[in-house]
Amino acid sequence: MPIVRLMPRGVNRKCTLLNGDRCLIHTKNPHLKPTVCASFPIGRVVASEHVPEDMNIGNPYEIQYIFNGATYGSAKRKQTVRAWLENFNIPINDHFFLEWNEALFKIIATIQKYDGKDFVTKRAMDMMWSAIFQSLYVDYDTRQEFYPQFENNISKLLRVFDGLEKAF
Repeated sequence: MPIVRLMPRGVNRKCTLLNGDRCLIHTKNPHLKPTVCASFPIGRVVASEHVPEDMNIGNPYEIQYIFNGATYGSAKRKQTVRAWLENFNIPINDHFFLEWNEALFKIIATIQKYDGKDFVTKRAMDMMWSAIFQSLYVDYDTRQEFYPQFENNISKLLRVFDGLEKAF
């Protein structure tokens, strides 16, 4: 899956949005902080007993949190995962995170069906990857609310994939 990330810079391989040790986004507006940054040093994954192609919101799932062992700030203050995430208004059962992963599971299952098959050309796979990248990361108007655009983009992409199923 395409993953967009900022290339670390400098000898210490720091985030490009850091000015010294201060986040440029968070400094300009304390209410804005990328979720991945706000949740650091905590990671999260979706866990389910179902295989990826059967993942959907109707099946049992859970978000599991992982502490990556990095030191961050002062060790004098201890917090629960819930309290840490609440500091940044990140819900413990983040519905967007679940929807994002559900979409990724469906996309991965579709890619696995077609990648490397004799009847699918390299150009067709490149077009599929381009559509995925466009839908997940590019096709957004920053003047409008993100979430409805995300839902619309994923819905359109999955309809295209459903059309592929019918064609093959």
